[in-house]
Amino acid sequence: MDNKDLNYLFDNIPHKKQNKYDENIITTTAGIQLNFLKNSVYKYKIRNTKRKYLKKIDILRIDNSKIGTVLNPFYPTTSKIARELTNDKLKTEQILNNFGISTPQSQVYDKDDIDFAYEHTFNQNLNKVVIKPLASSLGRGVRTNVSKARFKHNWELAVSAIKEKDKRIVVQNYLEGFEARVTIIEGAIESIVVRVPPYVKGDGTHTISELVEIKNKDRVDCYYLKRMPIILNERIIEFLLSHDLDVNYIPKLDEPILLNSVSNVSQGGELIEVTDIVSESVKETSLNALASIPGVNTGGLDVMMTSFEDENPAIIEINTYPNLSIPSYPTFGVPKNPAKSYFESIISVDQFVNNPKYKYNIYYEEEYIRNYISFMNRKKKLLDNNIDNLKELYMKF
Repeated sequence: MDNKDLNYLFDNIPHKKQNKYDENIITTTAGIQLNFLKNSVYKYKIRNTKRKYLKKIDILRIDNSKIGTVLNPFYPTTSKIARELTNDKLKTEQILNNFGISTPQSQVYDKDDIDFAYEHTFNQNLNKVVIKPLASSLGRGVRTNVSKARFKHNWELAVSAIKEKDKRIVVQNYLEGFEARVTIIEGAIESIVVRVPPYVKGDGTHTISELVEIKNKDRVDCYYLKRMPIILNERIIEFLLSHDLDVNYIPKLDEPILLNSVSNVSQGGELIEVTDIVSESVKETSLNALASIPGVNTGGLDVMMTSFEDENPAIIEINTYPNLSIPSYPTFGVPKNPAKSYFESIISVDQFVNNPKYKYNIYYEEEYIRNYISFMNRKKKLLDNNIDNLKELYMKF
């Protein structure tokens, strides 16, 4: 993401007023799930696991028989193979490419292969790249928009951020545009939320450093953002340096200054709900991407697009246990209720398939069932059209 993308977003989104959330909001995915169930008519049971913080949620029919169990990181409709495939970024990339879905093009290197990676990368005529640990999460160690001159410095920073046993590094071509999280619940798009990296807008008077202090005070009004202030760390300083700026620069009036190109709200970013203004091509690509992974109906997809009408968006990553706080607490736009959509969809499909004697009365039951059947048909069509390529690919795995 760059400053021109920031300008595009704020020129084209209908939402101008920042949402405010009080201090009582629940932000963990498990907490959001349980809070919905506690305030619903649906039966459920909580069971302990060996880890005190991790609970099993049994979804129950009216007669107390079990529909399925939610246990982080699995939904009852998610298979182990789906989890394994999506945890491996390279396998996910290969599968999506076989279905004609665009992704970044990745190369994997050992952490000590810095010189080889440098030569190999820039022999491919790439001007900017992304460097990130293969096994990282939450944006840890990700360095984007990296130039040839800053490649080795950013490589070392990515390596130093690795906490996992797997120490390999991924280098990808840098994709222009902005990133959105598409949340799909049992085959239906629940929300599309642009994840905006931390930024400030100039007033012609204050430095970037001072504008960050002012913005952090404004974030206090939104409790969801209050706990995630913008911190002028090494990553931001490095990003500004790559754009010939520093924290003492005074932006012009209304001049947007991106502080980082990693789209993560935990690092001081913001969330913009754009479901109703995104084109069908973006939605169709997202649904096809999730449908291409065997054994998964619910997921969060990171999608890169150059505009809301992008005809060929790229899928960056697929998560089979998406963070429900993203659609629940957008900074701008209408909040969604993903926990409601998930549990009501699961129960609706169960009642349709198993026809229990006693049924819950679910207002949108027919819509949930239609969405589920449509998604199953999508999966079958994709598989039928690509079966030969997939046989060859899976043999490599």
